[in-house]
Amino acid sequence: ESKVLPQGKKDDQKSVDSQLIPAIEAVPDLKTYLAARFSLRSGMKPHELVF
Repeated sequence: ESKVLPQGKKDDQKSVDSQLIPAIEAVPDLKTYLAARFSLRSGMKPHELVF
């Protein structure tokens, strides 16, 4: 059974997307960065990471 989103929610998402997508496309490699999965490499300690 699939859930149906209310039309107001769809309109809100389109409004946000229309502003957000051009901003993401304006920054080189931002789309790839946002799509990447978080991962740790050898030697990286999660409790020492600074964001």
